[in-house]
Amino acid sequence: MSEQKKEQNFESLKSVLDNHLKNICGPRIEKSLLIQGHWKSTVGPLIAQHSKVLYLQNGILHISVDHPAWHQELRMMQNNIIESLNKALKETVITELKLRVGQPLS
Repeated sequence: MSEQKKEQNFESLKSVLDNHLKNICGPRIEKSLLIQGHWKSTVGPLIAQHSKVLYLQNGILHISVDHPAWHQELRMMQNNIIESLNKALKETVITELKLRVGQPLS
């Protein structure tokens, strides 16, 4: 097999794992992965450093922040965040943000 054919068949580990999770967990995990992928571009790199998407449940996106100031900032941005993420998902999936302060971001 030529080098060119080998490269065409190569898939990133992230892609393989994402597809595997989608097959196991279905659409819910797919939406969560898409949200995770769009988080930084939605809130910006600085806020993304201080926040983490935890999970999506019943239209509520649960987010952890490392300081009350970021909680307030995200609260003020809530409508824009919801609109932007729903646009990226191409459907209305998120209806509300639930923010928590002090949850570890690791």
